[in-house]
Amino acid sequence: MITNDEILEIIDAAASRELIDRHRRQLQTDADYRRRFQFFESLESALYELPLESPSLRFTENILEKLKPAIQKTRPFPRWFPFIVGALCCVALTTALFSPASAVSADATPRVFQYVLTQGARLWQIYLSALSGRWSIYLLGLTASAALLLAFDQKLLQPYFRQRGLSIG
Repeated sequence: MITNDEILEIIDAAASRELIDRHRRQLQTDADYRRRFQFFESLESALYELPLESPSLRFTENILEKLKPAIQKTRPFPRWFPFIVGALCCVALTTALFSPASAVSADATPRVFQYVLTQGARLWQIYLSALSGRWSIYLLGLTASAALLLAFDQKLLQPYFRQRGLSIG
């Protein structure tokens, strides 16, 4: 008995001489085998009649463009969320450092907490004295210049070059 895999080998012209001889004998004697073989031949011809699909050269880009709206809709947090969290952390830290010093007497405050309060006060003094110096103004000007250059690049230069299809590199 010839199996389905062997029938496919015969149709694909990859069968051995012995298998082809068995196939010819069975075609002449067995009507059930003949029907099975004709079924597989019709499947093979139907496969050849199907149009051959070839993906576009921009297949990946097209899929990503179609998925982009779905991805943008599933954003878990707004863009300003990290700034709010940062501001809340700063408020909580400031409250934790300075609020207990005025609300609780020095005798009731544990030594570790007093140490944290004194170190926090020293850091604020250092920070405020650094801001009043000449170099802090230079640093502030340098930071503002960098921010302006970044905004100029993002809002003007990148759209200009992207619209014309130009890139560096």
